[in-house]
Amino acid sequence: MTEETETTTIAERLPSLMASYYPGEGAPPTTTVFNPLSGHAVTLSDATDELVAMLDGLAVLRSLVQEAEGAIGAVLVERMDRAKKWTWTGPGLKATAPSPRADSREYDGHEVWRALLPFVKSGELEFEALKAAVERSVTYKAKVQGLKAIAAGGGPVAAAVDRLGTPKEQGARRVTVKRKGAG
Repeated sequence: MTEETETTTIAERLPSLMASYYPGEGAPPTTTVFNPLSGHAVTLSDATDELVAMLDGLAVLRSLVQEAEGAIGAVLVERMDRAKKWTWTGPGLKATAPSPRADSREYDGHEVWRALLPFVKSGELEFEALKAAVERSVTYKAKVQGLKAIAAGGGPVAAAVDRLGTPKEQGARRVTVKRKGAG
C-alpha cells in the first residue's frame, strides 16, 4: 500500500465502491447492495434474518449519522455566529448557514393587507408597494369525504366527480424493524 491510499478516507472511496454495486441507469437491477456497515457486498438472496439484521444495523447507523450531523452542525453554526460570517469555504468544500435573522419573522398576509391598506388610502404608501408585499390569492381544496358523499348518489354527478379525480400514487413502502423488547 502506498501512503496515499492509506490516508484515503471512506468518503473518498465510497463513489468507486458503490459504482461496482450499483450499475448505471438502464442497466438490469442489481442483486447485490453495498453494506456500509461492513464495506462488503450483500446479496439480496441472503437469508431473510440476515437482511432484517442488516436493515436494523442501517437504522442504527442512520441514527448515529444524524446525531453526529446535528452535533457538528450546532458547533459550526455557533462558530459562524461568533464570526458573523455564515459562509465558510475551504479546500473543495463550502458550508453555509442562515444568519440568525434570516426569515425570522412570519406574517399573516390577510392581516398585513388590512393593516397597511389605510396607509395606501392616506397616501403614505403606494398601492404597488402593498401589492409587492402581499400576494392576494384564492385557493380551493377538495375534501375527499365530501366528494365521496356527493358521488354516493350516483348518476351524472357521481360521473363528474369520478372524472375530476386523478389516481393517487401509493408512496414507497418501507419495512420497519423494531428490536424485541424495545418500546
